Amino acid sequence: MWTCMQCGEVHEDQIIECWKCGKARGELPSPTFTSGEPLETELPRCKECNEPIEAGFDVCWKCGHRHVTLPIPTPKGPPTQVDLLEELIEGQKRQEKQLADVGEKVGCLYTYMVFGIVMGVICFIVWLLAAVTRR
Repeated sequence: MWTCMQCGEVHEDQIIECWKCGKARGELPSPTFTSGEPLETELPRCKECNEPIEAGFDVCWKCGHRHVTLPIPTPKGPPTQVDLLEELIEGQKRQEKQLADVGEKVGCLYTYMVFGIVMGVICFIVWLLAAVTRR
């Protein structure tokens, strides 16, 4: 008898692969990550006490040693849900700006169209008055 290292299912010796998760006998389990886990990042350390310094801070919390303001480290790995949502929001803002620009152009065209119609009506009235007064 052997126990799968991935899911804990017990199998007979003649079985070489777990029926539940598909891992081979003796194969190490795959690492699992949840969306709530923070991505591993390497934080810089204080030169005095070697404690990690949080990103964006310039003073060590333990010894008070002042450092140059440090950049926020970029996470390693695939983008998080927050990154994807921020990208989506930025895209929506760009689309809203483009629609506003189109709206301004359409508004100008509408203004010119109304101006043209009004001028046409005025010309027609002047022509009509001229025609009536000639008689």
